[in-house]
Order: sequence, then structure tokens, then C-alpha cells
Amino acid sequence: MFRGRDRLLDEGTGTRIDPRWGTIIAASVALTATPSRFGAAEIARLREAGLSKLEIADVIHGAGFFNGASRLMPSLGEAAPPSA
Repeated sequence: MFRGRDRLLDEGTGTRIDPRWGTIIAASVALTATPSRFGAAEIARLREAGLSKLEIADVIHGAGFFNGASRLMPSLGEAAPPSA
């Protein structure tokens, strides 16, 4: 379990947790901000932080999934109770 989760939720992406998580957060922010500009430099930083290929794929897929969901949900509207 990621122990900095509550701090990340409370303080946002600028919070400092530790170098490894800082790199993961920075990569996720970069992917969110401009997906087409995410690339070799971000991946190199993740490798330098000690992430394996599978962990890097997890970071990319996780950030991509939540970015897509965050953009989709507002278009679906708000939930309403079923009419009686």
C-alpha cells in the first residue's frame, strides 16, 4: 500500500513523498498534461528511479485509464435516483 496516498489526495501532485514516488507522480502529471509529449525522457527518469519495464507500463496504463475516466465522467451527467 502506498503510504503517501492520503497526503497526495490532501496536498495534490506537488507534495513531496520520496524520490521514487516523486518520479512516478511527475510522469503521471506529464502524461495527463500533454499525452502526445510524454516520451523517452519521462521513461528514462522512471528507469533511473529504479522502476522495471512492468512497473513503467503500470504507471502509464494507470495514469492513462484515470485520465480517460476523468474526462469521460462529466459527459455522462450526474446520477439520478430511478423514478417511482
